Amino acid sequence: MGVLDRLEELCKEKGIMKSHICSIVGRKPFFFKDVQNGKQSVPPEYYGVWAKALGTTPEYLRGETNEKPLSRDAIKRLKKTVPVLGVIKAGIPILAEENYEGEIESDIDEDFALRISGDSMIYAGILDGDHVLLSETDRANSGDIVAATEDDGSGLLSATLKFYVTDRQSGPVLRPANPSYQDQPFTKHHRIIGVFAGLVRYAEPRISEARGLMVQSEQLAVEWLRLVDKATSTGVSAADVESILAMLEKVKK
Repeated sequence: MGVLDRLEELCKEKGIMKSHICSIVGRKPFFFKDVQNGKQSVPPEYYGVWAKALGTTPEYLRGETNEKPLSRDAIKRLKKTVPVLGVIKAGIPILAEENYEGEIESDIDEDFALRISGDSMIYAGILDGDHVLLSETDRANSGDIVAATEDDGSGLLSATLKFYVTDRQSGPVLRPANPSYQDQPFTKHHRIIGVFAGLVRYAEPRISEARGLMVQSEQLAVEWLRLVDKATSTGVSAADVESILAMLEKVKK
């Protein structure tokens, strides 16, 4: 049984169109016919992409083993392991140690994990010591939580975890989920390396820490409402507030 036969069998079992299997490697549906007629060959890197999409292994697709791949339900019941590649600062960026630290178990099958250090994403539910699971990509939509690196010109890469937000006035920024930190402009020196897909937490925060965060959040909310009421009473509109904030951002830069 060749690779095309195995792909067709797996696609039928999992209800996936063969055209989709072609599209995820950037090929048109007639690619399979060209392979069948000997006009084209399957590039080695395609096997890993197809195996991940079909819940099997590259070895099975290449015909190196006849071991039947697991069903989708069986795969869901398995614990998956995700490689941990280093430490990422959720606050002031630090050097991301992109070296293999081991693996963690997760129900989410993603590309890699990074260990969090810092508190800039606490109001997004991401705490110091968590492991964030990421899908490897260099693109993101506005509002996604991303891991991004920055080249400071010294040859070292610093990394941080933030919301990727497209601001109408200042352009794309990396935005923390903690008012104690400021937005960081996303410049030509930045590169997205992954989009947040989930997290693994080995210990819940202590009750005292949770209460402290709630108190701080309530205090900030009260302070913000007081400022909004004061601005409204003096005739300042929401558009005026937005323009003032934009001006302050420019002054800080």
